[in-house]
Amino acid sequence: MIGDPVEIDAVTVSDGDLLVMDRSGVVIASPEILAEAAEYEVAEARVVAALRSGAPLADAYRHKAETVARLRAGF
Repeated sequence: MIGDPVEIDAVTVSDGDLLVMDRSGVVIASPEILAEAAEYEVAEARVVAALRSGAPLADAYRHKAETVARLRAGF
């Protein structure tokens, strides 16, 4: 049926997944993974901004470490 998940070579592709292809292969990213990647990007930008404002690395990295821990807990 249209919109139902399909399995291609033991990989499930669902409606809404983003597929990126080139001559070397295909990457499939679900909307959830893309949202998590965006959260990671924001956390990384906050580290850079904090470092530029003079914060020590340990302080600057704290928010990113919390974000990474939360994202990993979801796996």
